[in-house]
Amino acid sequence: MNQNGVKISKQTFLNTIRNPVYTGKIYVKPWKNEPSQIVTGLHPSLISEELFHLANDVLDGRKRKMKFHDDKSDLYPLKGFLKCPAHNRSLTAYACQSHNKELHHYYFCGINRCKQRHRIKDVHESVEEILSTISFSAQTVNLYKRLLEKIFEKEDLNRRDEIQRVKKDIEKAEVRRSKLQDLILDGTISPQDYQDMKGKVDKDLILFKSKLKGLQDQPSPYKTYISKTVPMLENLTGYYKAADGQTKRKILDCIFSEKLVFEKGRVATTPFTEPIQVLFKIAKVLQGCKNKKEVENNLLSTLAPQVSRVLGRTYDPRINPEASGLL
Repeated sequence: MNQNGVKISKQTFLNTIRNPVYTGKIYVKPWKNEPSQIVTGLHPSLISEELFHLANDVLDGRKRKMKFHDDKSDLYPLKGFLKCPAHNRSLTAYACQSHNKELHHYYFCGINRCKQRHRIKDVHESVEEILSTISFSAQTVNLYKRLLEKIFEKEDLNRRDEIQRVKKDIEKAEVRRSKLQDLILDGTISPQDYQDMKGKVDKDLILFKSKLKGLQDQPSPYKTYISKTVPMLENLTGYYKAADGQTKRKILDCIFSEKLVFEKGRVATTPFTEPIQVLFKIAKVLQGCKNKKEVENNLLSTLAPQVSRVLGRTYDPRINPEASGLL
């Protein structure tokens, strides 16, 4: 901003962006017997009150710090998914320049003199080779979808419970605001205390209502998973290759239950997660069974608790919102 002609100090900048004027409101200083208060101005708001409060929570340290470093997941999607067998630590990634000024990229162990250093091309090809073994037939995928639809009819409870909790929080906040009005009318609290407490209650109401709207507008993560992700299993490798780095990381996180070890030019271990193991079991059962209805009923009774537990934990949007709709 200083380079563009706005000559202000860092503290002045921080004070400025805390000004509620951006939300269409004005801070009125105390005058005579009137306390300070925030009132609605005549000018239009530039941002929502929700965004204003969320930003100030970050500035006040009530939210995690923002990260501004470069995202290199497109170049190193397997960073953090590989481990050094000698030191049992995650491999990091780096690029080095050869004598002809050509860049070469590697995954490597950060400990000095450790020989774990692998070209990213070799590692990526080995992982894609493993993913190619996870592509399932349309018959297996369709049966998997039918099983999940029956299981998830009763399992999409976390989001509904959260909606009810937020509604109760809104009711409590509205009751508090009503009680504050009674207290100021009865002269129990001072005008200044009323303004301070009302500001906090109003902020809570704005954030609660925003959270409720987000939960109500959000499609069921289970339905998203069934409609968008399950069909992907027929061509997992193709989907993986075409995805960006962040999506690749989400896929890998849900395919492998442990970090991978790269030895002798290929990935040595392939520990799959429970949902993938379920799919392998379905495919195996289908190969030698003629009564498909009986297969479906048997798998539903034996796998329902396991699948619902694993996927229910994975797709709870309160716990892992980014994983919603992915394996």
